[in-house]
Amino acid sequence: MPGVVVIAILFLADLKNESHYFKHITDVLGAPVTVLAFAVMAFAIGLFLDDIRNLAEEFAGRFLPKYTINWNFIWKFSKENLQRLEDYYFTYYVFDFNMACALLVSILAVQFLPIFPQHLPCWVLIIIGIATFVFALDCHFLRKEIIKLSHHPPESKNETT
Repeated sequence: MPGVVVIAILFLADLKNESHYFKHITDVLGAPVTVLAFAVMAFAIGLFLDDIRNLAEEFAGRFLPKYTINWNFIWKFSKENLQRLEDYYFTYYVFDFNMACALLVSILAVQFLPIFPQHLPCWVLIIIGIATFVFALDCHFLRKEIIKLSHHPPESKNETT
């Protein structure tokens, strides 16, 4: 999903260009191949955003011990608690981080790459800025909960193996 957001924002910014680079791609490749190419690009961009998150995790682990997730909890949690952590915290943490990153990368690309001579209107930047802030803030709070749970795993209730 975050990769699609990046492509969508770049596409919207391209609509303001006189050159319409995305239209040229469609003209050269044809619509079906262009859709496939954009799907592959969205997937690759999503993986790149995951890599940024992984590097941020590594950075936090090495230089900010207070903000380190103790990943050994994976081996200590019951299957039920791991599923609960994934369902209520980790999935949304990853999504929020990747969305905040996608929005930030998109805006920086549109504002500073020379292929987008027309910048997005101020009101669009404000909306995207607010969305980025909300995603980043939620990511921060979810990460704090994951850190707390990783250092103090909950007790299992009547777990049977």
